[in-house]
Amino acid sequence: MIDNSYSNGFDISIQISIGIGIIFFIIIFIKNFIPDCKYNAESLGGFLILLIFSVGVSIASFLLIYPLCNLLFQNFLSLEIYKKEISQGTLALRFTSILLGFNFLKSLYNFFAYKLLQNQKELIADYPDLQKIEPRINEAYIDFILVSQNLIYGTVTLLLWVFVFLSKSLLELRVVTWGLFFIIDDWAIISDNLIALKGRILKWHKFRIIFFNNLLSIFITSACFRQLDNLLFSIIISVALFFLVLLNAILYFYL
Repeated sequence: MIDNSYSNGFDISIQISIGIGIIFFIIIFIKNFIPDCKYNAESLGGFLILLIFSVGVSIASFLLIYPLCNLLFQNFLSLEIYKKEISQGTLALRFTSILLGFNFLKSLYNFFAYKLLQNQKELIADYPDLQKIEPRINEAYIDFILVSQNLIYGTVTLLLWVFVFLSKSLLELRVVTWGLFFIIDDWAIISDNLIALKGRILKWHKFRIIFFNNLLSIFITSACFRQLDNLLFSIIISVALFFLVLLNAILYFYL
């Protein structure tokens, strides 16, 4: 059974998100990538990276647009909507999706346009001592961690919206929704610290991120196998998340 209230604004959000991704691809391809970018659009590798980033832009745009668009198509002034969503955990998902969509777009742009050094200078502008410390790892490594981490959160959030759209209510989904809501706020702070401290991260922060990556992945894949009819889709999602989480853990290991 599909909850019609969550189908409101879904189609237009998909269309706008895909359109943004296509426009991004065309503009950057014509300009041969953003000036001073790390990659060359003329190479096959550069073209594939542009394509992947364009898909990422569409996903991040959807995470940002759909929660707002869906709410606008409903009687958003009614308290009943928020009471229902608080009990279901959907309100937390809305806030998380908007925040993640914005951060995901920001990390993609920074990675693609090589803006990390500029952000680093802004973050430590008031702390001269931090400007003197040597980088622990290079900027590309930090960029890759930020994008891969947001990709994990983005995948989980998209799956949560799928379950909401299909009116699936499970304990696993509530755990994932509130877990995601909790860790996203922490991640915003941890990622800024990672940039400002030039690749340094507290062990407790590292453990927390890796722990929640595994928790979210296990619970969301469990929900996929239990509730989705398409076994192949569930297997693909499980394998993709497993490798993403493993890759991410390896990246953190060298910090």
